[in-house]
Amino acid sequence: MNSPDCMALSPDGLQLALGYRSSPMTIWDVDFDLVEQVAQQIDLVDVAELLWHPFNGEIFGRLKSGHIFKWHSDWDEPEKIRIHASTLALSSDGTLLAAGNHMGSFKLVITADLTIIHQVVSQD
Repeated sequence: MNSPDCMALSPDGLQLALGYRSSPMTIWDVDFDLVEQVAQQIDLVDVAELLWHPFNGEIFGRLKSGHIFKWHSDWDEPEKIRIHASTLALSSDGTLLAAGNHMGSFKLVITADLTIIHQVVSQD
């Protein structure tokens, strides 16, 4: 496995999600006495950014392919939508995801079902 390109610590500080180039995203338990791998998602390769939902254990991220994803370690497969994004932000209550790109455009997405509710396209 290569070195991680991005990482996110769970809100409780007990798990660490790591995203890799050319390797599956992995979640580790990071107890003081033991560090062990607890989940791996083979459908999430080339992860560029990770955000952890503040309450429910879901992880949101951006793949280098342009997909945005949502995944929980209890799920078999992630949910994905194609949004060309270069940066992500998650609201403090975890209900909205903002996805922006280097062209100055952004989209607001409801995290529950990954529905785009607002889009602003830069005119420049």
